[in-house]
Amino acid sequence: MSERPLPPVKPEDIPDQDRAAQQEEQYLENTFRRQERLREVTNVVILWFLRGAASVLALVVLTVLWHYFGPTWAHWLTDQQLARVETVTSTQAFAAVVGGVGTALLGQLRKQLQSF
Repeated sequence: MSERPLPPVKPEDIPDQDRAAQQEEQYLENTFRRQERLREVTNVVILWFLRGAASVLALVVLTVLWHYFGPTWAHWLTDQQLARVETVTSTQAFAAVVGGVGTALLGQLRKQLQSF
């Protein structure tokens, strides 16, 4: 007795209930893929933002240190400009903004990681 391969199943041969279940499964799978892609993009944006903020902060700190400890002939900021930089970086408003943004970003990252 030889075994014959089964003929392919045509969409019209599938009962409506099975077709509805397949459509629902496909919809859920597509939704999951979209959500995962959105999570990936969000995480990449958050990480790049944090890297950029850290780079700017490091640049400001290095600039101030250079103006304190570097040779005076190599300073490019005037005393007034340096005082403004120091004022901005030492105010509570600046600390609150940096802390608030950092807390918000870390909270968003924590929420994204907990959803796994």
